[in-house]
Amino acid sequence: MKNWVKHANGRQTIAFSPSIKHSKFLVEQFRAAGIPAEHIDGYMDDEIRQEIYEAHDAGDFLILSCSRLLNTGYDAPQVSCLIDCFPTRSHIAYVQRAGRIMRTSEGKENAIYLDHAGNVNRFGFAESIVPEELDTGEKRFAEQNQVKDKKEAKVIDCPQCYRQMVGVRCSCGYEIPMTKQIETDGEELQQLTKKANKTYSEQRKSEWLGELLYYAETRGYKEGWAKHKYRAKFGVWPNKITAVPVHGLSAEVTNFIKSQNIQAAYARMKNDNSNNTQSVRQSA
Repeated sequence: MKNWVKHANGRQTIAFSPSIKHSKFLVEQFRAAGIPAEHIDGYMDDEIRQEIYEAHDAGDFLILSCSRLLNTGYDAPQVSCLIDCFPTRSHIAYVQRAGRIMRTSEGKENAIYLDHAGNVNRFGFAESIVPEELDTGEKRFAEQNQVKDKKEAKVIDCPQCYRQMVGVRCSCGYEIPMTKQIETDGEELQQLTKKANKTYSEQRKSEWLGELLYYAETRGYKEGWAKHKYRAKFGVWPNKITAVPVHGLSAEVTNFIKSQNIQAAYARMKNDNSNNTQSVRQSA
């Protein structure tokens, strides 16, 4: 919580927790400090979830916390801070999560990713990751199906209605209160910055040019293609750089080429759509 106060105090925020119980307890901690926060999950009625969405969009409270419910299909461009307490080994989950705060909005100059899970160290900056393929939308996540919250099979008597219950919630609405505190090492988060171009040594720049020339040769492109891509990367022409002969591509150069190809594909698609629209208007 102190990291949010230090780095993002006052920002509209969403939080991801490794479980629903963790999310609820996180909300309790913020509320205890006088910071308005709400939990949301897939067990809630649709009407209640919609009310919470609208209240957060309106700024009635600052922190909207969940386990995985907001990972996909959630669109709130004004949100400018993400609290990530959920370690993951999935590139897709990580990028989707970070994408919740990357949308542009009027008056929004930047966004803050508070990484309490080590995901940035694990994968790098989310905006630098290029997907191999796009999500088809065939598989949809349902938070009701989380295995972690269904493993608790112990049967107890509800102290409110005296019926037997399993888990932390009774059908009458009673919930077992949270008492265990969230474990923390007390460390404050440090701001991470991308390496600037000047951090590349002359040797590495020579290797970059060599790899780009190697790729151009394998694809039948002209040498000028490699020089243009070098300029796209470093902002200058490789006039004073001597290429190092290579026989393969590094992951860094491969990801860069992929991102350039995707940008070019989007540009062509946009141009084709524009030409098609003009043709329809002329025909009409």
